[in-house]
Amino acid sequence: MYTISFDVPSKTLTIVTEGFWSIATTAAFSAELLARGTAARLYHGRFVVLADLRKASIQPLKVVDALEAMMPKALKVTSAPIAAVVASHLAKLQTERYLKAANCRTFLDIDAARAWLASDDHPPDEAWSCGAVSRNAASTSSTVMPNAPASPDTDAPRSASVRIRAVSTMVL
Repeated sequence: MYTISFDVPSKTLTIVTEGFWSIATTAAFSAELLARGTAARLYHGRFVVLADLRKASIQPLKVVDALEAMMPKALKVTSAPIAAVVASHLAKLQTERYLKAANCRTFLDIDAARAWLASDDHPPDEAWSCGAVSRNAASTSSTVMPNAPASPDTDAPRSASVRIRAVSTMVL
């Protein structure tokens, strides 16, 4: 139903899908895509995505909704261009429902998609809507502290780590 591969020399994550998907297939795809995309980002840095959806069927609304719900997470993995290639105008409309960030484009021709991915005609990373911090947006991070002091609610020391949340504001 799908394959996900990464080409190191071109720094391209390639997705090929086919057929009619179930919610279970969509959930498995989402988990694998996020895991492989995160690994690619950690090991290889910034990468582009080419999604070949030409053999995929028009998907049921629940599948499209699940893909739309997954996209904010996926868009945090890469801020580079994401190109999807579909077989019909109806499939293009459906794909554009969940691939709507500034760094995403849907094509009917795979050569046009590849040319767009290879071009330098893209805004800088901070201009992408996926993962970029907007003006006055707050970001949070967690730090784990081992050997935490005793809990104020009990006399026993905590065996687990304490999480401290740091909030910072970035203005672009």
